[in-house]
Amino acid sequence: MKPMKKTNPQQFERLVELMKQNPEFARGCHGLGLSKTNVKQRWQQFGTVLNALGPPTRPGHEWQRVWMDMKGKVKKILTYNNRELRAGAAGEGSQPNVKSLTPLQREIDVLLHLSTNIKVDELSDDYEPTNAILSPSLDHLLDGQLALSPISSGAERRTEPPRHLPRANKRKCRIRPFEEDRYAMLKKQTKLLEQSIVQMAVIGENVAKLVGALNQQTLVLKQAVKLMEKNTGTKQ
Repeated sequence: MKPMKKTNPQQFERLVELMKQNPEFARGCHGLGLSKTNVKQRWQQFGTVLNALGPPTRPGHEWQRVWMDMKGKVKKILTYNNRELRAGAAGEGSQPNVKSLTPLQREIDVLLHLSTNIKVDELSDDYEPTNAILSPSLDHLLDGQLALSPISSGAERRTEPPRHLPRANKRKCRIRPFEEDRYAMLKKQTKLLEQSIVQMAVIGENVAKLVGALNQQTLVLKQAVKLMEKNTGTKQ
C-alpha cells in the first residue's frame, strides 16, 4: 500500500496561480496545436514548479489529477448548496444546511465560472453560522479527498426565509469559456500572421538587394569579357 501524500497549502495556492495563468489547462480544453504529448510535457513543467515547494512531490500527471479533484470538490459543494436552497425554498423541511467555500475554492469557482445560481457571499449573509469552522484543512490525499468545513447544522441562524434564486442558463455558462478561448486563439493567430508578413517583407527586401548585387557583378563580368576579346583581337 502506497503512503498517502498530503499536499501543503503553498502547493495548493501555487497550483491555482498556475491555472489562472493557463486557463486552457484549468478547464481541460486545450487549443489547437497542443497534442497529448504537449499537454503531458506542460504538466511535467507545472509539477517541477510545485515539487519545488514540497514535500510532497508528484509527477506531472498526478498534479493534473490533484487539480481535477479540486475542481470536482468545488462543483460538489455548489451542487449540494443548490439542492439545499431549492429544498428550503420549496418548504421541504428545516432551513438549508449549506457549506461555505474557502477563499481558494472561490478563486476556482470564479476562474471556471462554476457558480450558476449560488453565490457563497450571499449564502454567508442569509445563513450566518455562530460556530462554523471557516478554514478547511488542506490535506489532500491521493484518492482525491480535500477536507471541507461544513457549517454546523446546530448553529443559530436568522429566521429570514431563504430567497428563491432564479435558474441560470447553464449552457451559456459553459459556452462563455469556449468563446474566450476562441477569441484568444484568433488573436494569437492574427499576431503570428502580422509577424510573418513583417518577416516576409524583410526577406523580400534582402532578396531585392541580392538581385541588384548579382546584376552589378554580371555587368562587370561582361565588361571584362569584352575587354579580353578586344585585347585578343588587337594582338592577332
